[in-house]
Amino acid sequence: MKISLCALAAILATSAPTFAAVYTFSSTAGNGTPVLTTTESGVTLTATSSALSDMNISSGFLAPSQIGAGATWSMTFSSPIAITSFQIGEFTNISDGANYVFTPSSGTAVTIADNSSALAGAVATLNPTDWTSVTGVTLSYTGSSNWRVGMDNINFTPVPESSTVSALGVFALTLAAWRRRS
Repeated sequence: MKISLCALAAILATSAPTFAAVYTFSSTAGNGTPVLTTTESGVTLTATSSALSDMNISSGFLAPSQIGAGATWSMTFSSPIAITSFQIGEFTNISDGANYVFTPSSGTAVTIADNSSALAGAVATLNPTDWTSVTGVTLSYTGSSNWRVGMDNINFTPVPESSTVSALGVFALTLAAWRRRS
């Protein structure tokens, strides 16, 4: 089977190397301070709270100290990632019927009610479907109580930067030209 040089370049340019990774928070910097960081597969996650609460690793979950109503906490990523699933843990048991809201920098927000049966046992797995190029996620609570929700096992794939895709295309064209001369 023969494949044209243009087709080869297009295939290589659209199939930049990507791999699945998971933030498990087993190795972090800044535990117990207002800014916590961890790096997985070359992508650094930085977590902060709008209330300047300390960020902690608790039972393996990234979570702030208890924060008041109206406060949020956020994660930013050093480069875009595609998030396919994550676990949440409710450290303050609330059942007011209000929502925990997970808002990505791109994609649709995911919500779960504080009294949802999915949170039975205090842990739930959420599976966003369109978080394909996320550089940050903000967590908020629509209720009036103090709250504390953590995240763990954030499954993601780094999104190739356009320069990487372009470099692969140039490489493919160079390889094809070299093979043609041989």
